[in-house]
Amino acid sequence: MEIKIWVDDVSVKAKNEATEDDNYEMVWADDFNKTELDTSKWDYELGSIRGVEQEHYVNDPENVYVKDGQLVLQVTNRDTEDQYKNPRGNRQVIYNSGSIRTHGKQEFLYGRIEMKAKLPKGKGAFPAFWTLGSDFTLDGRISSEQGAPWPVCGEIDIMEMIGAADGDAGGNSNRKVYQTLHAGSAADVDHSKSVSTYTLPEGIFNDDYHIFGVDWSKNKLEFYVDDKIVGSFDYGDNEEYKRCFNRPQYIQLNLATGGNWAGDAGNDLAGQKYEVDYVYYGQNAQQKADSEEYYKNAIKISGEHDVTMTEGEMPNLLEGVTSDQDSILDYSIDNEYSFKTKGGLTSVDLVCSGKNDKQSLKKLRPGKYNLYYTARSSTDSTKPATRRTVILTVLPNGKQDLIELDRELIKNGSFEDGDNPSTGYQISSRTSWDVTNAQFTKYPGCANEGNWCGFLPENSGNANIYQYVNLKKNTKYKLKAKVQLTEVGQTMFVNLKKNAQNLVNGNEVTVKCTEENKGQYQDVELNIDTGNEESIFGDANTANLTVCFMKWTESTSDATYRGKVFVDDVSLTEVRNEDDNYNLVWADEFNETELDKNNWGYELGHIRGLEQQHYTNSKDNVYLEDGNLVIKATNRKTEDQYEVTQGDTTRKVIYDSGSVRTHGKQEFLYGRIEMKAKLPKGQAVFPAFWTLGSDFHLDGNIAQGIGWPDSGEIDIMELIGNGTAGGFNGNRQVYQTLHYGTNGEDDGKYAGHGTCYTLPSGIFNDDYHVFGINWSKGKIEWYVDDQIVRTVDYSDDQRALECIDRPQYIEFNLALGGAWPGAAGENLAGTKYEVDYVRYARNEQQQKDADTFYANAYKINGEKDVTMTEGETPDLLAGITSDKESIVDYSINDEPMFTNVGGNTHVSLLCTGKNDTESLKSLKPGSYNLYYTAYKEGDTVSARTRRQVSLTVEERTFEKDLAKSQLELNGAIGSTLETIKLPDGWEFVDPKEKISEEYQEVDVIYPAIGGKVGKAIINGYEKAVIVSGENTKLEYNESKPLEITINVSARNIQKVLVDEKEIDTKYYTIENISRAVNGNSKVVLTNEYLKTLSSGEHKVEIQTTAGNVDTIFTVVKSNSGKDDNENPNPGTGKDDNEKPNPGTGSDDNQKPNTGTENKDSQTNVDNKKNESVEGVSNTNKETTKNAQTTTQKSTKTGDQAPVEIFIGCCLVSFIAIIALKKKKALK
Repeated sequence: MEIKIWVDDVSVKAKNEATEDDNYEMVWADDFNKTELDTSKWDYELGSIRGVEQEHYVNDPENVYVKDGQLVLQVTNRDTEDQYKNPRGNRQVIYNSGSIRTHGKQEFLYGRIEMKAKLPKGKGAFPAFWTLGSDFTLDGRISSEQGAPWPVCGEIDIMEMIGAADGDAGGNSNRKVYQTLHAGSAADVDHSKSVSTYTLPEGIFNDDYHIFGVDWSKNKLEFYVDDKIVGSFDYGDNEEYKRCFNRPQYIQLNLATGGNWAGDAGNDLAGQKYEVDYVYYGQNAQQKADSEEYYKNAIKISGEHDVTMTEGEMPNLLEGVTSDQDSILDYSIDNEYSFKTKGGLTSVDLVCSGKNDKQSLKKLRPGKYNLYYTARSSTDSTKPATRRTVILTVLPNGKQDLIELDRELIKNGSFEDGDNPSTGYQISSRTSWDVTNAQFTKYPGCANEGNWCGFLPENSGNANIYQYVNLKKNTKYKLKAKVQLTEVGQTMFVNLKKNAQNLVNGNEVTVKCTEENKGQYQDVELNIDTGNEESIFGDANTANLTVCFMKWTESTSDATYRGKVFVDDVSLTEVRNEDDNYNLVWADEFNETELDKNNWGYELGHIRGLEQQHYTNSKDNVYLEDGNLVIKATNRKTEDQYEVTQGDTTRKVIYDSGSVRTHGKQEFLYGRIEMKAKLPKGQAVFPAFWTLGSDFHLDGNIAQGIGWPDSGEIDIMELIGNGTAGGFNGNRQVYQTLHYGTNGEDDGKYAGHGTCYTLPSGIFNDDYHVFGINWSKGKIEWYVDDQIVRTVDYSDDQRALECIDRPQYIEFNLALGGAWPGAAGENLAGTKYEVDYVRYARNEQQQKDADTFYANAYKINGEKDVTMTEGETPDLLAGITSDKESIVDYSINDEPMFTNVGGNTHVSLLCTGKNDTESLKSLKPGSYNLYYTAYKEGDTVSARTRRQVSLTVEERTFEKDLAKSQLELNGAIGSTLETIKLPDGWEFVDPKEKISEEYQEVDVIYPAIGGKVGKAIINGYEKAVIVSGENTKLEYNESKPLEITINVSARNIQKVLVDEKEIDTKYYTIENISRAVNGNSKVVLTNEYLKTLSSGEHKVEIQTTAGNVDTIFTVVKSNSGKDDNENPNPGTGKDDNEKPNPGTGSDDNQKPNTGTENKDSQTNVDNKKNESVEGVSNTNKETTKNAQTTTQKSTKTGDQAPVEIFIGCCLVSFIAIIALKKKKALK
């Protein structure tokens, strides 16, 4: 049987010899005509899924993409470090590939499912086009209790092909496709059915596109390839198959490589493509009826919707979601959106198995998840379940994952760190501790916890264990320890000393041994107040002091001398008034696919000193991958490299890299700012995590900004790779620094005097580490991981308070080389700075201090994105307000249009503010950053307020300006172009050119924008002339308006004047007789207006875009002496009860037959009149007028009187006129 197939925009149609209904209506389709995969229709299958296949399915655009109207699934080589052995066999997974499916997006039941595709080729290439039951458990991504396993869910293989290296090796050919069914009643018990195979008569399926489809009806499947039905299967008598295939299915497209059936994949499959032109689904009437019948009886889920929860919560995700038929409703959650392509055997996992798995729900990390609702029958396990998929978003909670800081000042307080003795149990050294006549012991039972403790030996009158700590003056600390004494009456001292000799501010406590505590550990506390003794601190704010545990006696026989002392679990912390409960204010987890432009902008070009990188916005240098922000160094193209010089040193910019910042998007004031990152390594790599004042001028790109370091700079983390500056500790040391000063000088009290922290082992590229600051008013603490590594209290430094305690923006950048790091290595391409997250939180006091600052800060209101047209000078401050007598101005730069090609490219300040209108006017079409800044003239101290929006400059075109102006380019033939009004700013290139035809294309120019030209279409028409109504005589008591028809359309009539005075539009109407450009219109002066005119001649002038026309009309006020009750129709002799004379008037009870009412007849006459004047030239104007006058006086076609009566009346009137003239002559 042959089948001819074609598809149009609305339906799938077929013509064959079968008896089924051949009229198919389109239900769903994807033509892949978008620029990327439509994720409202398709989902990804990810990881290693089936058998011993040798591909890892990924969602990378290299492997799944849409191009030129095709879906492309492409094989690529998997990075060597990410290859792994398939866990289900002994084959190596060496390729990445793609697999997509409509699960959770669209399901199908009965109908034609069809695709057109070009298949790949090669040994082990294994493309497939198939369906699975919509309630499939997705290979474990959905709880086994909430769906059907394979093959219970049913599988319809519409097309599978096994590639071969060449020819038809062993039946595995590039020209043979298979159609198979898989069904079963239990998991993994496959009762498959090979329905058919089809072999191309010539060539292979990679040569051209072919059609593959199934026509699926209730209890019957019919497969076809191109125009041939290749196999069919009627399963109406098979209950198992009816359960498996009379249920909704989803579509899947995948490109596997190798496997149990396909064998070993060839080594040359990289680059092979599975190219899909379309996928269509349509139903005929019977298939539609059968599917509707199924869904009428299927379990239904209602109320499902996307859900948002907060990390750590356990919400009821079934609230508001219902199902019917006493079904069981539950859910599963998987982590597809955090799938990682790299890292070996990565996978999508079931992370919460349902309503009873509350703990897993509580542990979900911030990010996006698939939430699958499934309703299944409580009584019939064979009935298909119903599935609905929504998105679950987990937000960071108010105390989210800021690392818990170790504020312990004593190092190794448990004494566990240190070397073991070569023999025995005692040693005289432990990490961070010093001793005098003392030791450390691990003798069993001596330590309070663990193995080691400090030991002041017996028979000694002077023994010390001590540790140096850096403490601040006038600060309170609490020292805690566990101490054990062994002789009743024995004493020992815990104190704070300078150099283990001089007691500091009386900080000491005596510990005694009694019968009750002998031989037992007792808690000891010393409340320390460091004071401010000059002998201790000098001019400094801090001093290295010693925490001492000592026994002292001058006796050689007392209990103190004889007794032993054991010391363990020593702790020293600062007594702080600060709240350690932090509420999250802002975070970026980098879990999306693109950098969030609401949070981040780019620093671009070459910015600082001798650095050898050019910052770009390329996705080669800044991108998101596997939940990380990645800033990556790449080699700069040779032709784009350039040199930079500082002092006597010149270096070449040989790398591209990335720098992103929150300037204009997010700003920060007080709180904890923290990131988790893996830092790069290499000679002179120079990554940084830092802040700058939000009102910084961006290295000259904002006119109203503050310079450096007046804006303040907080370097949270800087690392120098090995090399000149990094030296031995390169890649394992990070620096913490403040910069601030006056008039561009980095001369603040604490400026530039940074500290560094060195990793105890390894380098910062080995793993992720946390870097952050805890920033309070007048004070900053730096930390690495959980260790506080620097504290600066600048509360007594006014300039520091002015520069630092102001809103700041965050910046991440990867520099390479520079004045400090030295020359960059030549092999840094590929080096990565990988940021897992950045988070910002405040405690209560920090929030209060920030609120106080903002309450007194300059404010900007009304800012929004702006669109203007090229060449304009709009008021960009319209609607923008500020307070506190501040002024607002703006700057514009071209960051969004930055180009990385062409050497030392950069972002430029293009407009410096409201007074720079010429620069505004000169902006080229494109996108720009528009920065509003509020400040007070002359105030160089207060922080300025900055807001950033987008400015779009649209290209000026004549067509757009013409549409906005609502002008019509209509001109009289024979006149010059200068008679036509153009949109503001536009001029005719040749204004003296004459209009010569109805449609004429001419050149126009916009002089204010050099070279801006356009084309104008001129509608030419004849000059205005009067068609009818010229030299009209009106008698006052006729109650008749004045009607004048001209050959100009109503929209081109500008005004009407009588006796050279413009009359109000309420006194006349304009009616289009024809809507063409050269159409006619009728101007009617109302009788109400005419009554106001005196008897005699009056001049009416009609001004139009096609010229002005005028005529004389005469108003005659009757002196017949008749009153208003008399017949107003002089000369007829008829009263109101008589039949009116046709054409002269009528009474109220009879429809008047006038020219104004009989529109059809009048239109015909007017059109004929118009035809009579078409093409009339100015030289024939008088002749035309005479012709029009004659036409105006002719009999109207609507008159009903017989011609004989009409002629008679005319004769009588003519005789009467002659008689009247003779009578006047006799007088």
